Amino acid sequence: FLELGSRYSPDDLARSMADVPGRPVAAHAIPRERWSAVLEAQGFPRGGTWAFEEMEDGVNSGWIDFGVPGAEVVPATITPPVFFRGSASP
Repeated sequence: FLELGSRYSPDDLARSMADVPGRPVAAHAIPRERWSAVLEAQGFPRGGTWAFEEMEDGVNSGWIDFGVPGAEVVPATITPPVFFRGSASP
């Protein structure tokens, strides 16, 4: 097994995003019944959100998790602050 990346919380990512515009960014949970509509509003094709929703359900239930004994961990090579600063428009 390989585990790719590093674990960051939604709040960690929001703090990193806030550095780019220099103003607060907050993470907010989206109620499960609104996932499809929100994902479609962000560009997912209509009716095409099921795989993402299934993956998130697996993570939220603990069925998909990190820290599996024996897994080879390959940490991220870039931190969220560096990523978000590099993704910002000039």
